Amino acid sequence: MRYVYLAIAIVGALFLSSCSETLKRTTYVRGKVEYAVMYIDTVHDETTFVNYPAKGADVYLIGDPDATYPYAGEVLQTKADSQGWYSFAVEPVADYEGPAPSYNIGIKIQAFYFDSFIGPAYGELSGFEVTPGKEHTLPTIYLKRQTQ
Repeated sequence: MRYVYLAIAIVGALFLSSCSETLKRTTYVRGKVEYAVMYIDTVHDETTFVNYPAKGADVYLIGDPDATYPYAGEVLQTKADSQGWYSFAVEPVADYEGPAPSYNIGIKIQAFYFDSFIGPAYGELSGFEVTPGKEHTLPTIYLKRQTQ
């Protein structure tokens, strides 16, 4: 009976150590999505741009094909919250031979948005490399109105 408990303890320790290794490799990526509205004051001949959060924007994380080690996991999707913030928990999967490097996994962020006032809008960030086990805050994605 003592050996059964010992075996359970060893299996549990191996499981917990593999879980902690996965948590160390998980990369947390967050950022913000906004769109600009132009206000024209014809009386004072002034133009003002005001940024608004793109709440509910569809945000996708994909691999950046121009990176040395592009992220090759599944496409991740989320929605921006009421302040325009989004976040992803990314496992550093790369499409190459050998073990995954401990740095520089290339990602691209794409955002799609539709508002009844501005219509369809799109924005993207590329050229960013993230380090497994770290948290990354990316620059704000500024959406551009898409015209047909």
